[in-house]
Amino acid sequence: MNPRTIKSLSFALVGLLLFFAVVILFRVYSEKEIPAQFTGALLGAIVTAAITMALLHGQSQAEETKERNVKVFEEKSRRYNEFLEKLWKVWEDRHVSLEELNDLMQSVSKDIIIYTKAENSKKIIRSLKIISNDSNNSESTDKEDDSKGPREKIQNEIFSIINTIAEDLGLGGSIDGDVQKDLEELEKTIRPFLLAKVYRQRLLDDVENVIKRTELQVDLGKPYYEDWAGNEYLWTKVADYPIELGIGPVSLRSVPAGRMIGFFVESLHNPEFHKYRQSPRDFGKNFLCEMRWDSDSDHRIANAIPDFNKSDSVEKWVSRHRNPSEGKNPGTIVGEMLVQYAKEWIHEGKDIKSIIYECYNLEA
Repeated sequence: MNPRTIKSLSFALVGLLLFFAVVILFRVYSEKEIPAQFTGALLGAIVTAAITMALLHGQSQAEETKERNVKVFEEKSRRYNEFLEKLWKVWEDRHVSLEELNDLMQSVSKDIIIYTKAENSKKIIRSLKIISNDSNNSESTDKEDDSKGPREKIQNEIFSIINTIAEDLGLGGSIDGDVQKDLEELEKTIRPFLLAKVYRQRLLDDVENVIKRTELQVDLGKPYYEDWAGNEYLWTKVADYPIELGIGPVSLRSVPAGRMIGFFVESLHNPEFHKYRQSPRDFGKNFLCEMRWDSDSDHRIANAIPDFNKSDSVEKWVSRHRNPSEGKNPGTIVGEMLVQYAKEWIHEGKDIKSIIYECYNLEA
């Protein structure tokens, strides 16, 4: 029995007992009147208990419904928020692959539809269908006339999904009109920076994967970016020794520089490597010979690596990454160039491992 029901009955019983106690102690009624008064009091207690029970039951149901609605709304908001975070994560590189689209469809089926009004579910699925139609062409540049390119269409559908979810939650906000125009203008400004951020990491990942699967005379560590001589290069450190293998620049800043690959050894603190320096002064004094440079007729390094400081270079590199030639994305090509250089590096008939052992008087 419900605790509230028990409490109501208890109060009714106590009231009835108090009534009889007062009647008997103070002789309020004669002996002939007591049975009639008892029956009346009992009926009154029963009616009072029934009314109280009905009121408490209604109040209890209302509170349970309210509590359930609050929990449902909290869960609904949580799932919507997770879906929007996933949606923006997918769009971070301004490209939606079919695998990512499939993942979004699964999220809609599992987490969104069961909480969403039927008409809003249809709107979300319709937007995802439009995205799927344009996803393979999303790297095409937006058109300069009034028509919209694939990338702009996809972004508009993402805005539409956000509006639909906001409407379903009853939040009142939306992305439309002037707000959407402002966001589109902002998108044109920040797009190169967003792409550079995403694909800088992908280049590191691609190079690391190549290093891990390649057997070399020396162990190379996790690749990273670091400035040198005013520009940014991609580096990987030779394990246990003060030698780094670098390629770049990957971000040209204030100083013009040709593209190169080479083993870097800081000259001042590593005199044992001086006899193998590229040159006794200037740029080459901190690199072992022979460095590999692009020539006037050979631009393999420049063609392989991007300049993350220039938006047009980033756009071209991203396009090549999404549509790799011969099954290799440009990040993999950069990694292969690095490990090939390390494998083939020879000076005076000695490979890099032999030079290290000689400089540190180690036995092979």
